[in-house]
Amino acid sequence: MLFRRLLPIIALLSGWCGIAYELLYSRLLTTQLGDMFQVNAAILTSFLLGIGLGAWVSHRFVRWLWLVELGIGVYALLVALTFASDTQAVLEHLLPVIGHGRWMVAFTAFAFAFVPALLIGFSVPLFSVYARHHLGATRSSDAFNIVYWIYNLGGAACVLAMEYGLLRALGVKQTLLLLALLNLVSALVLRKLEPPQEEQPRDEQEPVPLRWQAALFLASALSGLFQLFLLKVTETVFGPFHENFALVLALGLAGIAFGTWRAHRWRLRFETLLLVGAAAVAVSLGLLQPLMRLWGHLNVAFGVTPLLSSLCKALVLTAMGLVPLTVFGATVPALLGHLKGARTTAGRMLAVSSFGNCLGYVLSVAVLYENLSLLALSLLFPAGLWLLGLLAREGQGSRAPGWWQRLLPVPLIALIGLTWSDTLMQMSYRDFVSSDTLEKTLSNVRETELLKRFDSALSLVRDHRGEESVIINGYRSLVSSSSGRTNLSELIVGTSPALYVPRREKALVLGVGTGITAGATASLFARTDGVEINPAVAAALPRFTPNNLGLLQRPGFQLVLDDGLTALARTHERYDAIVNTVTSPLYFSSSKLYTREFFELVKSRLSEGGVYSMWFDARVTPEGARIIFETLRQSFADCHFVFLTSVYAQVVCGNQPLTPHPLPEEAWPADLKALFDAHHLGMGMNELYSQLILRKHRLFEIDWEAPLNTFDQPELEFVMASASLTQRTVKPWSPWMLAQADLFTPGFPGEQPLTRETLGTRCFVMHALTRALDPICKQLLTEGGRKPLPLSYVERMLERGDEEDAPRTRMSMVSSLVEHGQVERGLSVLEGLEKSLRGDLQYELMRLDLMLRLGREVPDEALVRLYRDGPLNTGVRRVLAKVSARRGLDAAALAHLEFLRGLGPLSSEDQALRESLRQKLAGGAAP
Repeated sequence: MLFRRLLPIIALLSGWCGIAYELLYSRLLTTQLGDMFQVNAAILTSFLLGIGLGAWVSHRFVRWLWLVELGIGVYALLVALTFASDTQAVLEHLLPVIGHGRWMVAFTAFAFAFVPALLIGFSVPLFSVYARHHLGATRSSDAFNIVYWIYNLGGAACVLAMEYGLLRALGVKQTLLLLALLNLVSALVLRKLEPPQEEQPRDEQEPVPLRWQAALFLASALSGLFQLFLLKVTETVFGPFHENFALVLALGLAGIAFGTWRAHRWRLRFETLLLVGAAAVAVSLGLLQPLMRLWGHLNVAFGVTPLLSSLCKALVLTAMGLVPLTVFGATVPALLGHLKGARTTAGRMLAVSSFGNCLGYVLSVAVLYENLSLLALSLLFPAGLWLLGLLAREGQGSRAPGWWQRLLPVPLIALIGLTWSDTLMQMSYRDFVSSDTLEKTLSNVRETELLKRFDSALSLVRDHRGEESVIINGYRSLVSSSSGRTNLSELIVGTSPALYVPRREKALVLGVGTGITAGATASLFARTDGVEINPAVAAALPRFTPNNLGLLQRPGFQLVLDDGLTALARTHERYDAIVNTVTSPLYFSSSKLYTREFFELVKSRLSEGGVYSMWFDARVTPEGARIIFETLRQSFADCHFVFLTSVYAQVVCGNQPLTPHPLPEEAWPADLKALFDAHHLGMGMNELYSQLILRKHRLFEIDWEAPLNTFDQPELEFVMASASLTQRTVKPWSPWMLAQADLFTPGFPGEQPLTRETLGTRCFVMHALTRALDPICKQLLTEGGRKPLPLSYVERMLERGDEEDAPRTRMSMVSSLVEHGQVERGLSVLEGLEKSLRGDLQYELMRLDLMLRLGREVPDEALVRLYRDGPLNTGVRRVLAKVSARRGLDAAALAHLEFLRGLGPLSSEDQALRESLRQKLAGGAAP
């Protein structure tokens, strides 16, 4: 009796474990074999087919449910003790054996996932039989609903518990061991239960109308397609993170559980479910884009912490997807409610549903997602359910849908297009974090272009300022060009490793992207292999030919479509430079390239004196940077920083102490130099890198008090998922200053340490890359505001006259010239800005003030215009006071000063003039 009462708990645990394995095995396989389309497709297809086949034949194994649970647990135990334990052995030995074929890797992933999926497929049908026998359910469908509800609810709970608790606390291996233990305990309990007796001939099958089976199969196909659709929407709005994938999976399981409960409670007719479901799905999709906008409002209002932001995200995601997922989840229970419930029926219908899911997923990634717009896909779901509802018509009974129910979905489907915006679906998740950011981004968009390959999408977004941004699956990767000039930071990332290596023969670039970095690397190395995981990105490469130095046609360059980690693992070649320019670790599949295992693999693939280069920016947060620094500290012998911007740093590391050296002038190709020269930095390549390289810092001296980032415990990934929701609240910081980089140490050994004056040149370069004077530079150059900017910095800034903010920048340089006593030159520079700043109040004030300093006469019309434009402006009053005093209009001058005095304390110069005027006026009135 005790074991019978435990049956619902065992079913819950089985559901808890079964779905969790899909998540864990997916993590393991995509990490080890590659996070490619082929691998992801193989894993999901394997699970869907395995579960379907297991459900189809499950009725033949009623006596062996305990053995099924035992097999699931033993398989997980073996994986935990082998696959998840010795990662380096897998990388060094298994992957080279598999070979270089992407489809061979996909077949390996399929075979690996198929065995547990087949066993998991037995679970729900067999537990349903046990529930009917031991719990006394009167109808077979009732027993199935109970088990199906409990099983999927347990799965949803486990997915959330794993993502937000177990994986972060225990890691992948320990979580697998825990799940295996639960399966083994379940097997022991089930072994004590008496198996249900045969109630009918083994081969007897209940007839199910073909139109119902067809409707279930096609509805399940729509369900598989909708899950991918929802995942893509989630990536766009909330970001491409494993955490968000887990939320979508948990929501899908919760939808099945909720749909099962509703179908059981309301005794839903299959036809009614499809027709009413079509209307409900149409309403849900009609509200999709308003909900996307609502997320920004909620996050600003309530998301003041990562926890509250996560709760807001879960709320919005539930509003987006729960209704459709509930409709799709109720299809099997609703159909079984019409049947007698032979022992084989539940398994057969689950198999039909699983096979339909598989077909929907395969069609979506192979054909539909690439060739249909998101609007067309959104219309397909309710329209498809409506047509299937008409196909599954059951007759004219008292509960049959009326004509209005059959026609209700039609106008609702038409309304979806009224709320749809293609541009909105091509934004980055960072644009959705606040409503103001989203509206500002949308108003600045000039045009968009969408490229799709398989299940990946790449958006090219061009704004009114001439910037072209690349957005990959919701992640804003980079700005390829601005005002017609190639992204300078990407060029630096690709070229700086060449300054460290004794030979420039072979280089490997991981993450080709636009090809800017790879093109720069290929121009300096005899042979360069470029690895790109995303086929949509690879297809877009020709569009960036002017910026990537004609990469695809460049001699010695080879493009490989593969995952960066697995491509490196499958080769035993040694490279002089390995350049990691994949997307930031903010992108979930990139964080594994910042792990200890990957760094060890890189070290084994470097030639003697070779270097590894990578980048990250301030979006990883100081907490994430400490994790990266600690992992680097325990992996490499030496690292140098290369300045890219105030918040964007490159790190170059090696197996031995690093020594950068200038390249011969003839080694810099002319086409590469032309891309650099377009930025008008006014210096040679070697001089530029002498300013960019920050080789002295404390990265290896500081205990970062941070955990290592590993395959088993991807700490960086968890930090990134939380940081993605609260980027707007992160205080500015810079990675290279966190490591306490010394700005006074020159880039190349043998050069003299920088003085405050020579530091001005380095700070000029930093300003040119960042478009603003770095706060640390400003602090050092002005010694906390006590001194003017050095002339070396001012001269460089004045020589470079094509910045977008050149007029304002030059005005600030004029102030520095004046502080150095060069008033005449300052006025000359200022007068050169008259055409662009004519009528600007601040410009006029500065010009007239300098004229007064030089003793020049100020025209009356200029004074009238000045007073008209700013009668209450303190600067205007100050100029008028000086001009009036010079012209002998003492009373007028004093009136202007008294006005200033009423607004606040006067400067020492103004106070002295005031006292002089008062004495003069008092002396004149004495007689």
